[in-house]
Amino acid sequence: QQSMELLERLGAVLSRLGRFQEAIEVWRRGIELAREQEDLEGLARLFALAARAAWEGGDPKRGLELAQEGMRAVAGAPDSAGLADLYHETARALFFNGERQQGTETVRTALRMAEQAGATRVQVEALISYGTFSDLPLVETTAQLERAAELAQSNRMLEQEGRARNNVSLVYGLGLGRFDRTHQQIGRALETARETGNLAMQVFYG
Repeated sequence: QQSMELLERLGAVLSRLGRFQEAIEVWRRGIELAREQEDLEGLARLFALAARAAWEGGDPKRGLELAQEGMRAVAGAPDSAGLADLYHETARALFFNGERQQGTETVRTALRMAEQAGATRVQVEALISYGTFSDLPLVETTAQLERAAELAQSNRMLEQEGRARNNVSLVYGLGLGRFDRTHQQIGRALETARETGNLAMQVFYG
């Protein structure tokens, strides 16, 4: 019998290869195992992965459907890193489906929960989403994104750091006209891509 952990890893491999539908199907099997085992933490985490994969596969509507299905499945679950992850993916899905106000409320919950659970990756992701999508004043937007970048850098989360620094560089350039800060931030984003060997991101940030 396939373990939930094995299915989670297999889905992650398929997702990195761009085989998003197959990844979701694998995670669906993991979700059924989590239900049988009454593992709400695992259930939340798997639904978060599936929702993200649907969005990455170009179907934000399905991403929201999966996130909301997951939220219903774990209703009443205690706060945890997995639940924070699901709250964050639900928030992202809401933002990408035009539900900015609800998305902002949801990402704040994700951020609070991630901080309390010590889920640093989710905290960084939530800060990036909060700073990028929420209707915040530009100064607060830059503060949230810089906080995300610094937290990611201190924890060697290079992919997240690059994304945060790219996003804040746009705010500095397009929103505040601080082109010195723009060049500084995008330069560091490019460094992260080089450190990870991600050629696509090197081209994007370059």
